[in-house]
Amino acid sequence: MKCSICNEKAVGSFQEKPYCSEHFKEALESFVFSFIKEKKLIPSSKVCVAVSGGKDSTSLLNIVSKYMQNQGLGKPTALCINEGIEGYRDKTIKDIAEFCNKNDIDLKLVSFKDEFGFTMDEYLEREGEHLSSPCSVCGVLRRYLLNKHARDFDVVCTGHNMDDEAQSVIMNLLNDNMGLLARQGYFSGLLHSDKFTKRVKPFYFVKEKEIMIYSLISKFNISFNACPYAKADFRNPVRVFLNEKESEDKNAKKNVLEFYLSIKDRLAQQFLNESLQECQICHEPSSKRICEACRIREKWTSF
Repeated sequence: MKCSICNEKAVGSFQEKPYCSEHFKEALESFVFSFIKEKKLIPSSKVCVAVSGGKDSTSLLNIVSKYMQNQGLGKPTALCINEGIEGYRDKTIKDIAEFCNKNDIDLKLVSFKDEFGFTMDEYLEREGEHLSSPCSVCGVLRRYLLNKHARDFDVVCTGHNMDDEAQSVIMNLLNDNMGLLARQGYFSGLLHSDKFTKRVKPFYFVKEKEIMIYSLISKFNISFNACPYAKADFRNPVRVFLNEKESEDKNAKKNVLEFYLSIKDRLAQQFLNESLQECQICHEPSSKRICEACRIREKWTSF
């Protein structure tokens, strides 16, 4: 297979066109730059990128940094949350720290241990056998800290890709989580609060395998290990299902997202009247009297 631009050997396809290494990078970056600009995802210089040290967030940090410098907006700040997963997160933190140091990007580290008094490993050691999905706890705590520590920024960029987002649409449909479904999309939020920082997803229409190729071409010094707890997550069978459909129809995941976006505004109208309050314990925004993060923290202290 030859590059569709220069006739050199192609390393992979982006948006169904084959490219060599150089033109693959150019095509993906140009696509993401245009998407950011069209959707106004980065409105100012006060930008935070949520990073883990994996392929998606490292690629995103690299591209957002390039975009901001091209627009005269300086550089973003990287925010990494350490859940405390031994043999996994400690390695990815080392990788992202090296990347940020090399590219002169400020890195802010926040840990479960400092904020909640326990690591994810410690929590699961006590609660694991009674917990159907570790991701349900980890996700709540990660989102809580991401919002809390990104408050000084106008937006937080996250590395969610097309695969992630299509999976989330299907998962929320299967679980009848219409409220969560209504809040999806390439930017967050139906409910507004001065304590909420808008989250945006520049990779919304970029496939996971395309980001994988980009990260390999870019020669980022990163590992490609998956979280050891993710195998128990409901997302896994949904991922397999969508990958099977994608093998039959190369636009299957894109079709899911385009259909979702076509109904999002009508779906959102049903949830616009939901009210926000402050958690009575931590005073972070919550739809309940006590937020889920504080409920998890209370459960830990009661063990």
